[in-house]
Amino acid sequence: MWSPQVKEVFKALDAAEEAFVAARIGKEIDLSGTGRGAFLLEEEGRLRDQFLINLRRFAQDDVPPASLSDYQSVDRSLNDAYQHIKQSSDSFWQYGTVKPSGIGDTEGAWLKLRDAWVEFARAAYPGLSADTVRTQITRLRLQQLEALQAR
Repeated sequence: MWSPQVKEVFKALDAAEEAFVAARIGKEIDLSGTGRGAFLLEEEGRLRDQFLINLRRFAQDDVPPASLSDYQSVDRSLNDAYQHIKQSSDSFWQYGTVKPSGIGDTEGAWLKLRDAWVEFARAAYPGLSADTVRTQITRLRLQQLEALQAR
């Protein structure tokens, strides 16, 4: 059972998750084809499942420990992927509804989500380091950006 403080921090995490999910499915999933509804629902389900997986894994301390150096390394990779997207040619994005500006909007929502995870973990799982939480959440976002680059 969570304390009232943890419940309050969870509300902020849940709100940040909702904002990220809305941004991700609205701006990073191609909604131009006939399968758009299925793609949207599939991604929304995947994101919601990952949220629950993260809750469970963090609660069980079932994530690889990470140092500040580990976090900085994965964060650099994420920033490189994001910069590559921002600097890619217009022709790469000419088909479909995914555009670098939408990815930028989603990135802003993701940063709030990452910070909300750190605050929640600090309250709910005090033995779990902030670097471990940040690293895990950043790895997941990096996979999303890499998939956008490879489309």
